[in-house]
Amino acid sequence: MAVKTTQTKRRVSLVEKAKKDKEVGAGVGRGNKMESTRAAFRAWLLKPRIFLGKGEHVLNLLGITDVETVELYSIRSQGEFSEKFGVGEPTLSHWKREMQNGNDFKDFQIEMRGLTKNVMGALYRQAMAEGDAPRVKLWLQTVEGWNESSNFKVAMGVEQGLTDEEKAAIDRMLEKLGAPT
Repeated sequence: MAVKTTQTKRRVSLVEKAKKDKEVGAGVGRGNKMESTRAAFRAWLLKPRIFLGKGEHVLNLLGITDVETVELYSIRSQGEFSEKFGVGEPTLSHWKREMQNGNDFKDFQIEMRGLTKNVMGALYRQAMAEGDAPRVKLWLQTVEGWNESSNFKVAMGVEQGLTDEEKAAIDRMLEKLGAPT
């Protein structure tokens, strides 16, 4: 009986593809636009500047664990990107202008959605700890759909509140997710 073996294809990351562009000299010659490197540069530009150059440990605490994303966050500046991927800074500046004039940055929200659970976890924890009006108001708007001009009432009765056990379970879940405390 023959044993059937299956091979799983390993996903080649954007960063690996961009490095391959550099190795094969993909930017040399007319019409060759180093598409993988451009895509990596675009992805890097979408990253919030405050996290660029932060260590892997810090990024993991923020819920950023994807290897490719962590590698892109390790690049602090356009100059470092230029060095790492072998693309001249004038070329990167040109690409950046093209991207700014096009629709390349429209999906920033999609990029950041993966971190929303961490933000909501931190918001919850701080609202519970400090009970300050702006955080409570933001929570009610976001989670309960409340706004000042609507007639929507938020029921604050005991029967709808969380028990101490439920609060502890949420806190444990947030810790497992690595949400900031």
